[in-house]
Amino acid sequence: MRKYKNFNIPVIKKHLKALEEFKSKIDISKLSEYELAFLEDIINFYKDVLSQKELTTYFDCPEEANILDLRDFNNKYLKLIDKYIPYYETFNDRLYNAIEKYDLKNLYAEIIEYPENDTAYTNKHALSITHDFYNSLPDKEIRDIFNKEFKKKAQNIRFKDDNSITFYSKMIDYNFITIGNGSNFEKITSLSHEYGHIVNDRILGEYIDYESEYPFVELFSMFMETLSIDYLNEKNNMKRATAVELQQLMEIYDHSYNILALDDTRNLVFKNEDELKEYYKKEFSEIFLENNSTVTIDYYHNYTFPFMVIIELLHEYNKDPEKALYLLKEIIKLKDCDYIKELNKKGIHINTHINNYVKQLTKKINNSYHN
Repeated sequence: MRKYKNFNIPVIKKHLKALEEFKSKIDISKLSEYELAFLEDIINFYKDVLSQKELTTYFDCPEEANILDLRDFNNKYLKLIDKYIPYYETFNDRLYNAIEKYDLKNLYAEIIEYPENDTAYTNKHALSITHDFYNSLPDKEIRDIFNKEFKKKAQNIRFKDDNSITFYSKMIDYNFITIGNGSNFEKITSLSHEYGHIVNDRILGEYIDYESEYPFVELFSMFMETLSIDYLNEKNNMKRATAVELQQLMEIYDHSYNILALDDTRNLVFKNEDELKEYYKKEFSEIFLENNSTVTIDYYHNYTFPFMVIIELLHEYNKDPEKALYLLKEIIKLKDCDYIKELNKKGIHINTHINNYVKQLTKKINNSYHN
């Protein structure tokens, strides 16, 4: 069961009212059995939260708390990793060699010490820049979907001043984006990322289960985020842009090593699930939820593999943006297939342009910080 706490009361009341109005107006017969149960669960959940003096409750809902137990996770994860481990190994080797060649580790250590000196973007300004970024993309379908959703921003966007995480969620036909208290720069990259999830779901016509075996749940949003970094770079935010892009690369670099390490756990023998849980807790604490009850697929299946694809799409985008965005839309439609084989058919060959990507990033960093 997932623990929910410290909710914002006005927001909960607003969502509860909207859902109750939705339920009163919708033709219930058009909802599937699952959707109806989910709607009832969400309404009851919000009522339950509001009844708690400390705003603390437990809730078990497929859409809101679809957490795999450790055994299920382990079996599913190892099944996934079997498909990708040869590509991860090659990716990791090439990325390691490129990082060593261009001394990115030292550049990273140097740059994270720089003060951010962000341009001060108000929330309204951040939304305006995000709007301009999406409308600069040479793909009418993406622009149209974004603009339709952007008109609802007063209802589905909230900015938090505390340490809330940034995330996208969906309830029936409602999309919600919460932007945490990051840097001013990250307001825009986060908005670009989370709107990417909405556009992705609209293109596919469905909400993608985050814990599924589908490997591209973050691909579209990560690609939009990466393009937005370049867009902001062009708007004279070069130092911050290169720092964020480098941080993104180094995080993927670290996680790719963890993938290989996690793959080795299949050779270990544990007496019981508690023993396995303690091993994960000790060795991979960064992928545990706050209550340390289980692990998630984040940054492995959902982030590192898509990032490998993004490097190749960026290479294509620099040559032909329209073609790259077309390929992106085609890739997210792939389901239950040999993903590597299908990517190759579309001209996307994993591990081809890592060195070039790191080289170009190093050049941008040197031009930004050392000139």
